[in-house]
Amino acid sequence: MIKMRKISRLIIFCLGLFITASFYPEAFAEVDWNLKAPKELEEEEIIKKAAPLENARKKDETIRPKIEYNSQGLRDPFRPLITEKKTESAAVSREPEIKPLPVLTVQGLIWGGIFPQAIINNKVVKVGDAIGEVKITEISKEGVTVLFANMEHKLSSPAVTGPQQKGKK
Repeated sequence: MIKMRKISRLIIFCLGLFITASFYPEAFAEVDWNLKAPKELEEEEIIKKAAPLENARKKDETIRPKIEYNSQGLRDPFRPLITEKKTESAAVSREPEIKPLPVLTVQGLIWGGIFPQAIINNKVVKVGDAIGEVKITEISKEGVTVLFANMEHKLSSPAVTGPQQKGKK
């Protein structure tokens, strides 16, 4: 079976070669059918065959300018943009400033209706409202949760803390 395949491929190749030679004889006219082993070539023949290649190289050099790559003053593309030492010093120098929470007094809570409300600094607020930079996130029986400077703070209910007493003299 394998021999049949090889033979059929050889027959197809020879048939293609024969058809090409019969329709395009000039393609085979230029071929030098005088094959010699490389050892039998004389030095003159070797020089004759190498001369066109050297001329072609010279023509390429005259047409194309020679470009040299100079990487002086450029960044190495294989090194990271930020080194570890810089990130550590940046982390130390960029510590977030902790802002104190503004004075907020919870005066009352209304949590039994449709939506809970609170009275803070004499203003009635609901969840989502803001007092200055402070945003109300939750209102419950226990107190009010607010968001300030990306930190959550819990303000207790006035019933839990009781009436505030002034300092004694």
